[in-house]
Amino acid sequence: MRNVTIKPWDGMDNSIIISGSLDSEARKLIYKYTSPSFEGGVNDLWHYNIYKDDILFLGIQDFSVCLLENHAGVLELLKNIGVDPQTLED
Repeated sequence: MRNVTIKPWDGMDNSIIISGSLDSEARKLIYKYTSPSFEGGVNDLWHYNIYKDDILFLGIQDFSVCLLENHAGVLELLKNIGVDPQTLED
């Protein structure tokens, strides 16, 4: 992948932080490591965050716990893709 940085994560042994653009290559890689959960398996990605313009939009923790941030940019994005934020569970 292009324009990617990799550095150790001090929160856990043998863990790294990978930072870069969410281009099609990165999306395919995320899909590859999360798709086992679509069939009841466990993701290989334990924790990841998705940012836009340095604003946290989405955090995935403990393999499959999805935390969607509550701020105007996220709400606007949801509306643009046809998702009513009022229908989401807390």
